[in-house]
Amino acid sequence: MKQIFLFIFCLGLLFSCVKKREEIFHIKAINPVTGAPYAGLEWGVSATKTGANGEKKVYEEGGTLDANGEAFLTLKVKGERTYNIGCKKPGNTCYVKQISFTYAVQDAPKPTFLFEFAPCAYMKFKIANQNCEGPNDKLSYEDRFNYTDWRIGTYGIFGCFQNESNGYDAVPAGLRIYRWRVERSTGTTEYIDSIYLNAGDSGIFEMYY
Repeated sequence: MKQIFLFIFCLGLLFSCVKKREEIFHIKAINPVTGAPYAGLEWGVSATKTGANGEKKVYEEGGTLDANGEAFLTLKVKGERTYNIGCKKPGNTCYVKQISFTYAVQDAPKPTFLFEFAPCAYMKFKIANQNCEGPNDKLSYEDRFNYTDWRIGTYGIFGCFQNESNGYDAVPAGLRIYRWRVERSTGTTEYIDSIYLNAGDSGIFEMYY
């Protein structure tokens, strides 16, 4: 009987530790183009609790990021709640990696929530098949920034194609890399080129093939 009581007591102690613990949230915001921190941005943490009456949101705490673009929050997290961590983006932003994060008591301890906001630049995009061999010419291209993964621009543009964007479009600043593949009856050629734009800069990228 004593062993059973001890076993139940240990289970209860373990369950209570899992259900609630003190956690330190590290919140940080940076400009991924330069790595510089964003000071003074507003941040907030709320919790969502599911009960008999459905979901209920509770505001936990908030503030502004310090001179290093950081905030540290010590919070007693509870097992029945999911925590939402958000940060207000700065003005003139053209890239947001993630606008909010979620956290639960079963997640890894001492979490860091890193927000990345890239400012805007302006770019004109010119594209032209200057060595066209016919309607079966095929262009495929993709692009990425130095702080993102590759993304597909198009699977196929055919023929003697040429186009130019109307004016300068707002785009994320930083190093933008393009790579493209041209398939013609005489063979296949691959290219890679890039353009770097500081915040507020204007530039032209030409994809001639």
